Formats: sequence, C-alpha cells, structure tokens
Amino acid sequence: LLPLYFVQIVYSRCRMAATTPMASMAISTVVVMLLSSAMAAHASGGGEKADNTSLVMEACKNISGEPFKVGFLPEFCASTLLSEHRSAEAKDCRDLALITADILKVHAAAMVGKVDNMLREGGRIATKDKIAARALRLCRADYGGMVNTLQICHNIIQDFGRKGKHGPTPSELPECIEKTNHNIKDCTAEVCRTSVAGTMAMANEILEKLAIVSKALIDLFLAGKKDGN
Repeated sequence: LLPLYFVQIVYSRCRMAATTPMASMAISTVVVMLLSSAMAAHASGGGEKADNTSLVMEACKNISGEPFKVGFLPEFCASTLLSEHRSAEAKDCRDLALITADILKVHAAAMVGKVDNMLREGGRIATKDKIAARALRLCRADYGGMVNTLQICHNIIQDFGRKGKHGPTPSELPECIEKTNHNIKDCTAEVCRTSVAGTMAMANEILEKLAIVSKALIDLFLAGKKDGN
C-alpha cells in the first residue's frame, strides 16, 4: 500500500522540479494515478465494502476542465476526498460537495482555536503586537462566521430537491459556499501587513482551496441535474 501522505510529498517535490507546463501536467496525471491506486489498494485490503475511488477521481478530473478550471488540478481535490471515509458512501457530486464543505467547517473551527491560542493572555502578540492582535480578532470573527455559514450550507446542499417548492433554489447552493470565500479574503487582507501574515496565509490558502473545490463540485452536480443526469 502506497501511503497517501507519501503521494502528496512526491507530488509537491516533483511539482517544484517541473520546468515546463507540459512537465507539470504529466506529473499531475501520474499523481492522480498513484492516488487512485493507493486508495483502491486500501479499499481492497479492508475486505469490507467497495470504495468510491472512480466517482471521486472522475469528479475531481471534471472540475479541473471546462468550465470550472480549478487551477490546482485534481490532486488536491482527490487527496482531500479520498482521505475522508465518508467518500466511500458518496452517491454523487452533491455528497462529495457536502463532504468538502464539512471538512472546510472543521478547518475553520480549528482556526478559531488557533487564533485563540495566538491571542492568549500573556502571549507575545497579545502584549507586544497590538496591530497583529487586532487583525487576528477580526480573523477570528471571520472564521467563526464561516463555521456558522457552513452549517447552513450543509443543510441547503442536503435539502436541495428534497423539500419541494419550499426547498433551496439552485443558485443558493454555490452562493452559500462563496460567502465563506469572502471571509477568507477578508482575513487575508486584515493580516497582510502584520507580523502573522505568513502564518495566516498558509492556513487561509488551504481554506480557500477547500471552498473552491466544494463550490466547483456543487456546480458540477447542478450541471448534471440540468442535463438530466
């Protein structure tokens, strides 16, 4: 069994070594194949139920093309979904979007805790860096807002098409996730000229990627509904 984290490490190192777009594309293709093989081996080794590797890989491949063009290609999408056990029971892109939205909520909640630790009484930031402390408090509000919004998003995505005329409209699904992107961008702007900019930028990059993938999966699901699939 090829561990998922090893595949991710191989990808990041090879991607840095790639010198042309063609080389980068070839590396991405190989990594997606490795991810698929690793997770298929994991599923068969368990001997319990078939996994949903093909659904995940197809969805992640589709959002990297027209009209979605998720810029970081399928590997982040695939590694995120295939590391979550609920993906094995996903029936369609709606379920995959729910999973990524829930993962995003977990990450946002973790950032609330991280900011609280950075602002703890007696710490360097709280006592000596008032500018960073103010920015972090604003970020904490952004992250807390994301957690609340994503719970609403979860319900909207889950209820779509299941509540009759009183249920959510198609536009509400992607718009809900898009609200979290505004929170992330607000936090990034708030800390950009402070001493914690680098630390927060790395965390916000992951959050932004999760939000983009979740919205793209929703768009893919809605496109399938429109086509009658």
